[in-house]
Amino acid sequence: MDASAPGITAPDSPRTRRLQASPSPSSSPSPSPSRSPSASPSPSPSPPLSPPQSYVATRGSPAVETSPMGRPAASPQPAATGGGGPAGQPANLSAALATVTALRQSTEDWWSKHGPDYEQGGFYTTLDRYGSPVLEGAAGDKYLVPATRQLFMFSTLALKDPGNSNARDLAKRAYDFLTKSALWDGGEGLFRWQVSRDGKTVVHPEKVLYGQAFAILGLARYGRALGDPAAVDLAYKVFQKVDSTRHDSSHGGYSEAVEASYPPGVNIGNSPGADKSHNTHLHLIEAFTELSRALEGGKGSDGGSGSAGSRQAAVNARLSEMVGLLPSKLWQPGTQHIGTEFTADWKVLDPSAKLYAHEIELVYFLLAALDQLSRAGVQLPTDAELAVRVGRAAQEGYDNKTGGFWQDGDAGGPTIKDWCGQKEWYKIWWPQFEGMSGLFWLWQKTGDATYWDRLLATLKLVNNSFHDSQGGEFYYSVTDQTRQPVCQAFLKGTQWKASYHALRGLVLVEEWLAAVKYGKQPVVQV
Repeated sequence: MDASAPGITAPDSPRTRRLQASPSPSSSPSPSPSRSPSASPSPSPSPPLSPPQSYVATRGSPAVETSPMGRPAASPQPAATGGGGPAGQPANLSAALATVTALRQSTEDWWSKHGPDYEQGGFYTTLDRYGSPVLEGAAGDKYLVPATRQLFMFSTLALKDPGNSNARDLAKRAYDFLTKSALWDGGEGLFRWQVSRDGKTVVHPEKVLYGQAFAILGLARYGRALGDPAAVDLAYKVFQKVDSTRHDSSHGGYSEAVEASYPPGVNIGNSPGADKSHNTHLHLIEAFTELSRALEGGKGSDGGSGSAGSRQAAVNARLSEMVGLLPSKLWQPGTQHIGTEFTADWKVLDPSAKLYAHEIELVYFLLAALDQLSRAGVQLPTDAELAVRVGRAAQEGYDNKTGGFWQDGDAGGPTIKDWCGQKEWYKIWWPQFEGMSGLFWLWQKTGDATYWDRLLATLKLVNNSFHDSQGGEFYYSVTDQTRQPVCQAFLKGTQWKASYHALRGLVLVEEWLAAVKYGKQPVVQV
């Protein structure tokens, strides 16, 4: 996730703009050799960019930078190029792998250097363009979502390379702050939303379900990476509490309307009349997949392997339920898209609303969940064809002009919510990284090289436009026509932007491309 811009105060009447939707690729494999997409002109070198003069941050309202720009001219939608498929090595594989590896290494280095708060523990929330912490007001507070995402990401790096002592140390730092600060409410067995920088003072005590999903994810990955059964035990404890207090035994899924109130600026599943959201449920699928893997053949902290087996069975039952809800409740036959928000009995609130970025992200989440259920011997509630169907729907949000994905859409196609006074179409960073991961697996599953070409085009957009060659890491948002950073772009860290989307996407795509290059079978994972 990171819906439009949670935490940003939007105008009272957001203006919505629309582009022509991209055609979905054919479902049938194409037999001709793969080609790279038509070369788009590289953007002209931009003059040096300066950070904003000031950051205005108050509790519940992260800093915003605005920059009015002109609306771009309508762009034609070129036909998708055809090509081979996963049976052979596609065009530009080595170059793509080299680019992804360079971006992954520089991004890992950036977060390792600038992320840790060595004075107060854990990681900084808000970082400016060059990685300096922004500590005024709410910008200096620490939040559950970035805290758990940093835990997950550095644990992932440690899992991929057990010899990466830096990643292990930073994962331990994230774990210690998460479990020893006031983020953890040991009495209730859930995590709070927001605390002061030193972790001692509770700022917002809400136990938002979306945040609990990331806590389960981060703790399970940490336990698996560092061989810490206590972390897996805690992940399961949170799962149990969520399941006992939020699970809807009548309609399936989990209620997000339990909280009496939400923290300011958080708009996940709490629209009027909403009880469930696809956003939270797709991240519960992600979290339960990882927790099931962490419990696989493992032992509890008391050394009892039998309890671990029964715990995994409980998690698998809910994971299977969540996956089964995708075709039966979340998928909307009328629009051929995943619905966004629902009532308790799964009636969609706005049938026209689309979130392409989550649909493309769901491709590999669903495939990983199916793989984990299969490993555990659980009868599958659906199959990989659903992942392809959802990924094909997301192509409506693909931009044939420059590559990459628009985040949102409605009945007329892609839209942009004008939440920061921006006058030109712009793209947000995280759909591009999730897009590359989803496109890889669409290419693998269908053999349609259109998806490979779109992966290359999205990688080009990331490398040429989102990557900040001066300040490092990636801009939050970039305009479509002038390729200039806008809105929160100069903030490399916020309560919604940490290492998770970009670095995770690069780590996974690097691993998958390397597998293809060296003739190995890529392994789907979250």
